Amino acid sequence: MPRPTTLRILSFTSLALLLTASTARPQQQAGTAASSGKLELTSTSDAAKREYRAMYEAWVNLYPERAREHANKALAADPGLGLAQLFLVGGLSPQLTTDQRAAEVAKAFTVASTASATEVMFALYAREAFSSRAQSALTVIRALAPLVPQDADVAYQLWQQESVGKTATENERTLKAFVDKFPDYPVAYNTYAYMLHGLGDHSGDIGAVQQYVRLAPTQPNAHDTWADLEILHGHLDAAATHVEASLAIDSAWRGRTKLGGIKLATGKTAEARDFFTREMAVAPDAAAKVDLHHWIAATYIYNRDGKSALRELSAINDEAVAANLPANALALPHQRMALVEALFGNKQNVAAHLAQAGQIQGASAATQAVYVTLASGAAGDLKGVQEGAIAFAKTPNANVQTVHMLNAYAALAVKNYSGAEAELAQANQTNLLVKAMRAEVLKQKGKTTEARALRDEVLKVGVKNDGNGSVDVAKLVARLRVEKL
Repeated sequence: MPRPTTLRILSFTSLALLLTASTARPQQQAGTAASSGKLELTSTSDAAKREYRAMYEAWVNLYPERAREHANKALAADPGLGLAQLFLVGGLSPQLTTDQRAAEVAKAFTVASTASATEVMFALYAREAFSSRAQSALTVIRALAPLVPQDADVAYQLWQQESVGKTATENERTLKAFVDKFPDYPVAYNTYAYMLHGLGDHSGDIGAVQQYVRLAPTQPNAHDTWADLEILHGHLDAAATHVEASLAIDSAWRGRTKLGGIKLATGKTAEARDFFTREMAVAPDAAAKVDLHHWIAATYIYNRDGKSALRELSAINDEAVAANLPANALALPHQRMALVEALFGNKQNVAAHLAQAGQIQGASAATQAVYVTLASGAAGDLKGVQEGAIAFAKTPNANVQTVHMLNAYAALAVKNYSGAEAELAQANQTNLLVKAMRAEVLKQKGKTTEARALRDEVLKVGVKNDGNGSVDVAKLVARLRVEKL
């Protein structure tokens, strides 16, 4: 489920009513799930159940295009399967506006509310999560989990919700407990692999992803994750091999984007641009097309070709407006134009782009604060860089390590190397921008060999954001900062 941020408490009275209501569809009575320990779908159609399962597995394994196909097939087999409808409109229809999605989710929940009590509870959880009501979603999934103690899907959703705001060490411990109880649940190893890498276990991460590949041989994301880890280890050839393996499983998989990223990391920008352009031609929706167009803009940023990058970002802005994409997607071209102008263009244009992005997304948004910090620092706007770092620290649930990273960035803008060093010591040491700034501090201290070693680590890694496949501009900034060392 998405990790929502808007909080609303669902009363436990509502949950009690769910557990005692006789709302089951005729095909299955409430309580069947409790006897098996798992949530069981209320449907007489085996085809619908099979397609729903395939939808859910594709969804949790980050393949929304295939999940959408299976959701539609499930509904064709059983139009009354409300859970499939909820996932389709709540998490698999990016073309819907916020208001449209809210209305469709409400309709889907009405359909789902005629199922068994435990299925209705899972539908309620999905509704709350897709509607960005975090606290009520957590309340529901906590109440449901004891009723279906052998259901790995429910247990994993509970783990995801409870992991929000916890430290990486805490989450590693609780996820380890989850995989001990459900050792054959594939996608948990996906999360576990990234988590172990972030904690510095660079052999355990490979072991975890090997389990993922073994348990999910038909999911292209398994090899894709292995490719990510090889990229993070600096093994780009091995990464490309795993991307190709993911495409061998499903040729429609978005692996060409990652192959483009690998080409980009090795300086082959024209080849990278070709991969992105080809993938953009078959993008499933406007949001995916815009994301790929951002990658094309990134190839020009790599080449320090600000004019071409700005041209592409201007076109991206037009595409995002025409498609009526959400506020964050509408703000992003302006945020990136601000950064490009700061790095290679007219520094006088930076403030205007940031102001326009702030009007669209909100000046206090976390992403806006990050771009204000990065762009202002690159433009030499010392007041702006300080304000951006402070604004990010004030955002709800601000990542503490990112706060220290941005504070270090602000300190370096005024050549406060000792202050930057102190902040960097508390930042995420695997983050490429952190490594780049540490290299700058080391160079200033006369530790040239150590500085260049960190520089080389930064230059070996691509710019994929492990969360969603988008360009990670902080990594681009990291590369540009260390190239001069």
